[in-house]
Amino acid sequence: MSCYLINHEEYADLANYLVTEPHLTYTDGFDKIVSINGKEYCVNSAAYGPKHNGHLFSWNLALELAVQNIRSCEARYPDAGPAGGFLAVSVDDWLTTVEETTKKKEGKKTTYYPQDLKHFAEMIDSMEYQSCETDDYYNTHAYWLLAQARRILLKDALKALD
Repeated sequence: MSCYLINHEEYADLANYLVTEPHLTYTDGFDKIVSINGKEYCVNSAAYGPKHNGHLFSWNLALELAVQNIRSCEARYPDAGPAGGFLAVSVDDWLTTVEETTKKKEGKKTTYYPQDLKHFAEMIDSMEYQSCETDDYYNTHAYWLLAQARRILLKDALKALD
């Protein structure tokens, strides 16, 4: 298989979709399963108001997916350098770009149409394919995050048919 580094905008778009109001009850478990380098990321409940407590910021989700994509590229191309040789900047700088891009987009789009759902389905497939090169992929938080994203997407697609 081949592997490449996914554009930071894709992570931002998917992560922000996952934390929109209709999905908050489905993303409750993300704070228990998403971690980066062993550290869990939870949000201040004030970010979503008093009725939503303990949810992740979208950038936490984006970073979790991006980190696994980097690990996958490095596993596939171990002698090519950081992120499998796909970065012209450091991994830390690129992850900062992912975080900043996601934060800029957070809360900007709250209505999603069927064509958006189709694009998210394609993004999830791509992210899974580009992140599966590590031996432990099916035990990673990113794998479970994408599995939950598929469930959320399916619920939205079925609702769009009504």
